[in-house]
Amino acid sequence: SSYPPRSRRLTNTIMLLKTGTLLLLALARCVGGLSSGPQPVMVGTGLPRPVIVGTGLSGLCCGSLLSLRPEAEHKPLLLESHSIPGGCLHTWSRKTKQGTFHFESGPSLYSGLSQPESHNPLKNVFQIIGRQPKILTYDRWGTVFPDGKKLAAPIGPEGFNDILMAEYGTPTGQREWDGIMERMREVGEASQALTSMSLREDAGVLLTAAARYPLGFIKTLRYGQQLTRPFSDIQSELSISDPF
Repeated sequence: SSYPPRSRRLTNTIMLLKTGTLLLLALARCVGGLSSGPQPVMVGTGLPRPVIVGTGLSGLCCGSLLSLRPEAEHKPLLLESHSIPGGCLHTWSRKTKQGTFHFESGPSLYSGLSQPESHNPLKNVFQIIGRQPKILTYDRWGTVFPDGKKLAAPIGPEGFNDILMAEYGTPTGQREWDGIMERMREVGEASQALTSMSLREDAGVLLTAAARYPLGFIKTLRYGQQLTRPFSDIQSELSISDPF
C-alpha cells in the first residue's frame, strides 16, 4: 500500500491537531481573546516592554540593569517556570530526625566580589544598581593532587607555592614553577585589564573599551590570543621538564 501504516497516520493526525491548537491559542492571545496576566506588548509610548525568559544569573542581571531605565512603564518582565528564581543557583534545606541540613547548588566561588574595585562583571552589576550583598570570603583552598593527597592551602600564590614545594618540590621544579608563575602573571593581568561590560562586537568597542581604558585595551590586544591558547603551548615555550 502507498499509505503509511495506521499507527503512523494516527500519530500524524495528533501532531496536526496539537499544532493547530497552539496556533489558535497564539492567535487568540494576539487579538486579545485570551489573557494570562500582564501581556508583554506595546505599552505607553509604543515601545516594547522588555521580556526576559529565565531568571538565572544572566536573567537577573539583565533585569536589574533594565530596571534602571527611566520609563516606568517599560520595566522588564521576568518569566520563570520554576517555583523560585535563581536558575542553577539555589539553596534549600531538609529536616530530618538528625537535624536540619542545608544544601547549595550551582557555583559557590566568585573571584573579586569582596574587593572595592573589581573587573568581575557581577560586582559591576551590583555597583551599577547600588546593591552590595553580604560576601563570605575564603581563607584557604581545598586542594586535591593527582596522587589523591589532599591539602588545605592558603589563598594566594605565595602560600600555595610554599606548600606545593614542601610536598613535591625539587630544585628543578622550583625554577620551572617560578618561571610559570612569572609567565602567567602577564597573561593574568591581561585577562583582567578590561571589564567585560566594556566589550562589544561592533565598532563601538573603540568608545567603551579603547577610549575608557586605553592601557588595558593595549594589554588585552597584546596578550589576547594567549588567553585562548592551550596551556601546553606555554609549557613548551618554557621547556618544562619536571614530572610534576
